[in-house]
Amino acid sequence: MASAKDLFIFSAEWCPNCVQLKNAIEKDPALVVGFDVLLIDIDAEPELAKVYDVKAIPVLIVLEPNGKLRRKIGFTNSADLKKWLKTTN
Repeated sequence: MASAKDLFIFSAEWCPNCVQLKNAIEKDPALVVGFDVLLIDIDAEPELAKVYDVKAIPVLIVLEPNGKLRRKIGFTNSADLKKWLKTTN
């Protein structure tokens, strides 16, 4: 069985696009099947946001088992998110 990849979603409660992205994932959890999802609030975790060089939100970062990072900045609709996540496989 393949190991799951980590999906970090950097966001903030006050960010409308972040809330919209979170709601899309909650509405359709199949979008992130195969990923261990970690929602990171940049206000609560500013140092972690610095480590990952987050300068705008939302930011999605996939950490693959081989250590490779893939990054997507900004809001994405469900179809685009699914397509982008699939390219990380």
